[in-house]
Amino acid sequence: MPTTMTERVYFLDWLRVGALGLLILYHTELPYVIDHWVARSVHQVDRPSWLSQFISEWQMALLFLVAGAALRFSVGKDGAMPALQARLKRIGPPILFGLLVLAPLQALGAHAAGLGLFGLAEGHRILQHVWFLPFLLLYVALVVALVLTAPRLSVRLDALVERVTRGPGALFVLAAILCAGAVLGVVAPRTYAIWDDLAGHCKYGGLFALGFWGGAGLWPRLQAQRRTALALLALASVGWLAIDAGAHQTTHALAGAVFGAMTIGVLCGYGRTLFNRPSSALRTLNRGVMPVYLLHQPVIVGLMLALAPLQLSEPVERTALTLGTVALSWAIYRALDASRLRMLIGLSPPPPRRDRPAIDSAAPA
Repeated sequence: MPTTMTERVYFLDWLRVGALGLLILYHTELPYVIDHWVARSVHQVDRPSWLSQFISEWQMALLFLVAGAALRFSVGKDGAMPALQARLKRIGPPILFGLLVLAPLQALGAHAAGLGLFGLAEGHRILQHVWFLPFLLLYVALVVALVLTAPRLSVRLDALVERVTRGPGALFVLAAILCAGAVLGVVAPRTYAIWDDLAGHCKYGGLFALGFWGGAGLWPRLQAQRRTALALLALASVGWLAIDAGAHQTTHALAGAVFGAMTIGVLCGYGRTLFNRPSSALRTLNRGVMPVYLLHQPVIVGLMLALAPLQLSEPVERTALTLGTVALSWAIYRALDASRLRMLIGLSPPPPRRDRPAIDSAAPA
């Protein structure tokens, strides 16, 4: 049976920081590839870059897997109900902030670009890029409810996950969850709305559950399978790139799911081998990466509206947009963190510097 996670797994923090950082790069490409996105650039391209396609197959999936592990850590350290209360306190205000401030700012950007108040890429998405917070809070509530009301079932799920993730089973389970979500996504395309996104719940809820009930034992198993995951990743990459998505949509989606699953396996396996240690840089990034992610998309909209009239060359404009987004989002985060409004971006007050503990206390939002 998986052991309870009571010690922080540092490489998961590194993966979380890296995934959110890459996601910001992904979003800075939206003005160039989505025809009806806010504040379009004059430099339009036919398709997303290889980096964007690579990121889109695994980054959010990895974040939900890590979030499940983080909840397991909190439950093992503080108990189920305190863990739920802590998540409500951290996630609830950013959801309201996204609904009442961030989404209206992006809608105003759409209006300024002549697209109407809801002219974003997915206009029906009320929270826009913050959609994953309600999903995350839902999964936290469901898992905690099961742990509290059916503890024997939770123990059985521990044992089941331990059995099915032995050996290469850990990679198989990752691939099975992502493949199921991919097939459902072809049949019923994703909506990003919490009430009717079956494909999203299958994919992200399944990975959240795997991260939670996998316990501390899941990560050494993925570490042991890292070379197998790397070989399968190479094979899946060939298939994913070779298959025509238009002619063979389901097959292409399945190849992409296997590619994403093996990428997660490689990152977890080699991450635990190489990066499972604390550092001052991780402490700084771990506190700031989620607030920067929450803030970055309205910043992208504002910067794109400001850069478009300058008629810069595409490389210069892309560079200015990316670096400006990171710098301005970080500056806004630091300003909010220094104020009483820090709770809006999911932060609690930092401890006094003289009593600042090690990185273990820098719990993710």
